[in-house]
Amino acid sequence: MKMCRKNLFLIVSIVCFNASLHAQQWITDKPSANSFAISTAAIYTDTADYILVQRAAGFLQQDMEMITGGKPALVTAFADLKGYD
Repeated sequence: MKMCRKNLFLIVSIVCFNASLHAQQWITDKPSANSFAISTAAIYTDTADYILVQRAAGFLQQDMEMITGGKPALVTAFADLKGYD
């Protein structure tokens, strides 16, 4: 049983380490054909979502503002998503 846990821990560690090596390939400051700017994105939550989902969206909004300098809109209605593609 201990050997199985050690092997599982080793596999999970390798996968996480490998994922962290490739993380920077997903994030760039240069536009490309299949990219979008997070500074112009909107954060959508449904009004029926749990309060923790809405709070997490607010925290994400604050984080994005600190990183990009622009505050993304918090949207709760599909009609308010006009202009966001």
